[in-house]
Amino acid sequence: PPVRVVAPAPLPEALPRSWVPGAVDILPGADIGSSRPIVLPDVLERLPGVTLQNEQGNPLQPTLTIRGFVASPVAGLPQGVSVFLDGVRINEPTVEEVNFDLIPLESVDRIEVIRGPSALFGRNTLGAAISLTTRRGEARREVATTLSGGSFGHIDTRFLLSGATRPLDYYASLTASHEEGYRDATESRVARAFAKVGVRAAGLDATVSYQYSNDRIKQAGSLPQSELRIDRRANFTAGDFFAPELNMAIVNARYPLGDTLTLEGNGFVRALSAEQFNVNLIAVNTRLRNTTLSAGGSLQASARNVVAGRDNVLILGVE
Repeated sequence: PPVRVVAPAPLPEALPRSWVPGAVDILPGADIGSSRPIVLPDVLERLPGVTLQNEQGNPLQPTLTIRGFVASPVAGLPQGVSVFLDGVRINEPTVEEVNFDLIPLESVDRIEVIRGPSALFGRNTLGAAISLTTRRGEARREVATTLSGGSFGHIDTRFLLSGATRPLDYYASLTASHEEGYRDATESRVARAFAKVGVRAAGLDATVSYQYSNDRIKQAGSLPQSELRIDRRANFTAGDFFAPELNMAIVNARYPLGDTLTLEGNGFVRALSAEQFNVNLIAVNTRLRNTTLSAGGSLQASARNVVAGRDNVLILGVE
């Protein structure tokens, strides 16, 4: 008998991309993994108007600039880009910095860069908003493990498990990375676990995800030219490090009420404990221990209909 093959339709959107009055760059998962990136800015560097700087002296903490507006882990820089993971804003609530080492990039399925200022994406969204959507388990079961290495003692290990047993789907990833660094005393260690469970039944589309990260990153900092001429590998202020520990859980749900009305919501809990130590040659060394617990959620209703022969959408929400 004849076999009919139909491509799966994309998930419905409250606001279609073609209606957004601005440029939107979309990077699918295949483009994310092809360049073997270490952190999010490595993926976005290929986009127009995007540049990277490195004040910390390690590949895990670059500064991302989109047409002059900054997203950076360096506290004190004027942050102008918002970053979202599965609908949850992950700019730190203190000074809006973005810790790229805490983003589970290996589990990201799609990246969207919505350029331009927008009050809808929260404060300091001046240059762009970056939205990351993590993977879900698919019908084909996948079990994989990878081991890779590179220069300066770089070693990556990863274990992946995903699949689906309708109406449930599941995805889990364990990642560990170690690098000795290209400068003296610039060792870095990153360890992360990410898991996501979803359900699709009777119109309901919901997911629950959990992430645990535990990193320790030594920072080389700036090197005076007098030292640079002698040894490019030198570390002028050896001993600086950043050590964050993150626990974060996210819930997302979407449910249609009839043909025109859709309810969506999310909730999150995020606990971050971080230690920052800085060596100072002309003053007392500094050590900052910071513990931040944040939680929140949003609820949105969108109604789409035809009025006077034109497509219209009405969106109401609270967070």
